[in-house]
Amino acid sequence: MSKKRLNLTNDLYFSVSDVNAFHDMNYQMNKYHYPATCKLFGTRLVKFYSHHGAKVHFNYTKIDGEHLRYGVVGHDDLLRDLKYWETLTMATVMLKPISFFIGNEKLTTDQELIES
Repeated sequence: MSKKRLNLTNDLYFSVSDVNAFHDMNYQMNKYHYPATCKLFGTRLVKFYSHHGAKVHFNYTKIDGEHLRYGVVGHDDLLRDLKYWETLTMATVMLKPISFFIGNEKLTTDQELIES
């Protein structure tokens, strides 16, 4: 009896200070991570949805055969969602165990606010 292996997706979230700059640079380096509509509109559509609705955009890729989904959210939008449940998107994501990787002193201070 064979068992099918589940294709589980690993999640990674980037909190960035400039969503537009991130998508411009990332699209140039990783076009295949973005939906086909970007071939027509570039990153304009992604940027629009990054500033409206859930304010987070998810890209999908595979690394070493493992599925990876990464979300990109503006730092201020992330904090607002965690403090005030503005869209509940990031607050819901953070219900499961997560790890923080922080490379900015301002973010460290903000993380202390989130954890309190």
